[in-house]
Amino acid sequence: MFKIPEDLLQMPERHQSIELEGCTIIESCHHETLVADSIYVNQRVLLCILSGKIEIDFEGGTAAIEEGQIGLLNKNVYAPYRKFGTKDQGYASVLFFLNEDFINQFAQKRNLKPNKSTQDYEQFITEPTVQFLDFIKSVLNLFYSKLKHDKELLQIKMTELLIYLTNQHLEIIEQLLSGHNPNKKDLVEVMEQNYLKYASLEEFAVMSGRSLATFKRDFKEVFNTTPAKWLKQKRMDHAIYLLKHTNSNVTEVYNKVGFINYAHFSRAFKEHFGYGPGSIR
Repeated sequence: MFKIPEDLLQMPERHQSIELEGCTIIESCHHETLVADSIYVNQRVLLCILSGKIEIDFEGGTAAIEEGQIGLLNKNVYAPYRKFGTKDQGYASVLFFLNEDFINQFAQKRNLKPNKSTQDYEQFITEPTVQFLDFIKSVLNLFYSKLKHDKELLQIKMTELLIYLTNQHLEIIEQLLSGHNPNKKDLVEVMEQNYLKYASLEEFAVMSGRSLATFKRDFKEVFNTTPAKWLKQKRMDHAIYLLKHTNSNVTEVYNKVGFINYAHFSRAFKEHFGYGPGSIR
């Protein structure tokens, strides 16, 4: 799992970055045809796909951001993803991480008010205008220029970004100003929706908007057991249901119930039921 933007900034060989107070710009590229992992978004991020595409699994379903599209990802969101590179150009994107104080200062100067009726989304995808794509190109040029370190110019570029959005994609500005999406999420809802995913306890904590220690404490209060015991019980119940009532083979089952390999699944299954998963068939 990657926490972004922090983890991306630790890999300069793969992700060029420009940082200034209030926002961060990252160019992310790779030449593999497929890269899969998961992310936790700490700040709202505007993602511009230059080549290839990315598929992101949110709680409400899978969103695909294609080459030439832009997507706004909300903060405090955990999501598995798959990046697909093209044969010629691989995968390339530019990410704009926008600090809330920076956004609010811009909104005050231009007298922009939050729209209370704005519905909050985990993600928002739209087609950019030609002018916006030209702006992206001007930002990319900065990565290879001495002006990359000119804080005043960078401040102007980020203000220019918000001006473009205000005039051409007001729906994105309304999302940025909405101020919704509290850090902590309902623990029962998070666990019931995600217990079949292959994820560590730290990742479940991140999904719920909690530190690992707070996650374990809150979990005990809500479920009256530990996360590990609860996850094992839920996964085993689902595994034996699939083996008894569907045509799924053992390999398909362990992949569907949050295990990364058969040996781990078989051992956990035998410990729980007293016999191996193969004996059911």
